[in-house]
Amino acid sequence: MEILATIWFVLIIVLWTGYLFLDGFDLGVGMLMPVLSRTERQKRVLLNTIGPTWDGNEVWLVTAAGATFAAFPHWYASLFSALYIPLTLCLLALIFRAVAIEYRGKGHSQAWKSFWTWAMAVGSAGIAFFIGAMLAITSSGLPLNDNGDIVGGAFAWIGWPAVFGGLGGVGFALVHGLIFLGLKTQGDIRDKSQQRGRGGCCCRARSASSSGSVSPSPSAHGSLLWSSQR
Repeated sequence: MEILATIWFVLIIVLWTGYLFLDGFDLGVGMLMPVLSRTERQKRVLLNTIGPTWDGNEVWLVTAAGATFAAFPHWYASLFSALYIPLTLCLLALIFRAVAIEYRGKGHSQAWKSFWTWAMAVGSAGIAFFIGAMLAITSSGLPLNDNGDIVGGAFAWIGWPAVFGGLGGVGFALVHGLIFLGLKTQGDIRDKSQQRGRGGCCCRARSASSSGSVSPSPSAHGSLLWSSQR
């Protein structure tokens, strides 16, 4: 039974790692929407890069929570009870981002598109912050009593580990998004993404020739590159 518990624990770590790496660039692109793109054309380029993957990548988060419930129900109950407030805020951010992605293209006015662009950015930042904060809190420990209830009130989770973990989650997603855009786009967006990505993580993404329109074009290895140039 001890071996089985270890296997489940490793599986949960793999699921959380998969979520952070696969949904991290989605969150990063969402946060970069208002600041990295100037025109509506460029914003559509950014949105198109994550369009096919953002909802599927959230399955990793649901599966990680489900695996925790199935393998360690007491851990699940204590964790979700102690972190009820940040979990609720994270859930609201997830809903806010999903609605923003779906509703942004429903209107045609500049005010409508601008509102949902910023809604996507705020929702993505909220998800990254609260996920990072909760992972940091669970790593540093929670004040629980013998019944698994949190000690110190509903806000006992607030502290420097939560703040630094949340900021680390936001920073990770931003750098991840910049690297992703540097690989999946062309033109001005690609140049700015690579330049800022190098400054954020001290690494260089390979450049490729840029041409075309706002439609996917095959790269040398068969992937799709999105361009903002005419």
